[in-house]
Amino acid sequence: MFEISDMNPNGLQKEFQVKVPKKVIFSRPCVAGESQTKAGTCKPCEQNTYLLLPPTNVTACKPCLESAWCYGHNRIAPRQGNFRKDAASEP
Repeated sequence: MFEISDMNPNGLQKEFQVKVPKKVIFSRPCVAGESQTKAGTCKPCEQNTYLLLPPTNVTACKPCLESAWCYGHNRIAPRQGNFRKDAASEP
């Protein structure tokens, strides 16, 4: 929004505002290993957190499971004695 000042006929300053249309900026969708914030931005999962699938709405990174090592993003590995069925499954 812009503010513009001017003088009225009595010599006093008058103000008025001009509304400018908002510009919408689109960013890429979040990917696996990133949380999606309320503002629509993507934030990488930190160490000891993870997200295996790309979020489609506001989603926080999950805390690491006791059965896994979490290196941040979507990088997790099972601890000894545990296994993963595939790269998209949790240990």
